[in-house]
Amino acid sequence: SFGLTAVDPPSTSAASGVARTEYRVDAGSATPFELFVSTFPLAEGIRLAEFRSEDNVGNLELTRSATVLIDETPPTVSYRIAGSSFTDILGRLAISTSALVVLEAQDPVSSGVASGVDGLRSRLNGAENQSVAGSSTAFSLSEGSYTVSFSALDNVGNSGSLITFSVLVDTTGP
Repeated sequence: SFGLTAVDPPSTSAASGVARTEYRVDAGSATPFELFVSTFPLAEGIRLAEFRSEDNVGNLELTRSATVLIDETPPTVSYRIAGSSFTDILGRLAISTSALVVLEAQDPVSSGVASGVDGLRSRLNGAENQSVAGSSTAFSLSEGSYTVSFSALDNVGNSGSLITFSVLVDTTGP
């Protein structure tokens, strides 16, 4: 949501107060202003908001503008294994202890805007979430069976889908 606040500062010792505030978004000079009554949503993308206020004695402020970047697209996440891995005919993933599990996120550009990835949140076997700043992290696992869940957050709070996968770390030879 986008909101506006207007104040009528005293010019010497008096101010009449704000009578109204008007705005328009992504409009040309021929488009009329709308009366501002409360916050309003802006569509994703690069938006130009123009606004002005008038005081109680008719003094009209010069039109001001602000370019606003609205990012409503969540980051995408993926994982890969760096090192020895094998997927059996049932789709079960097995890796060695020397392999790294790599979690990655990207914040895609949508309507010309992307705020960037703030960080990743991961959980191993249902334990407490671990947060990592940035768009990727890598870790190794000791022998055992694991369920890895993770998602990403972008810099304006959009949360990506939760991805969950299972992996078996095998150190026993045939």
